[in-house]
Amino acid sequence: MRQLDDRPSASIAGAAPSCPPPSYAKRYPPMITQVQTRQIEPDITVIELHGQLHAGNTLLSVESTIKKTITAGARKIVLDLSGLRTIDSSGIGVLVVASALAKQNQGQLRAAAASGSVSNTLNLVQIGQVLPSDPDVETACRNFA
Repeated sequence: MRQLDDRPSASIAGAAPSCPPPSYAKRYPPMITQVQTRQIEPDITVIELHGQLHAGNTLLSVESTIKKTITAGARKIVLDLSGLRTIDSSGIGVLVVASALAKQNQGQLRAAAASGSVSNTLNLVQIGQVLPSDPDVETACRNFA
């Protein structure tokens, strides 16, 4: 059986995989997407994303939270990506649509604190052309017009 990475796998076809070693959980933490919203100033809303942003039911939940925040009247929104570990094209699509929706509602959306593969992916697709990005939440808040 061909192994694509160093994760445990069954060595005999049809055999159940063994329990992963204790170090497995540290190296491959669960990628459950979590979304938290908070106010940091009277007119700035921060939406914190944790885990992964990719096609699936959790992506719909994230998209719904962002849309509800915008349609509820928030006009200055920071997406805190510091807890985001991965993003795919569907996740990028949600960010682009959210940015457009914010603009349609006379609001502004900024991304903050992307790092690692998320930062690399966003730079690769030149997300900055449609969604301003900042190194951290504090800077994003200062950069609102």
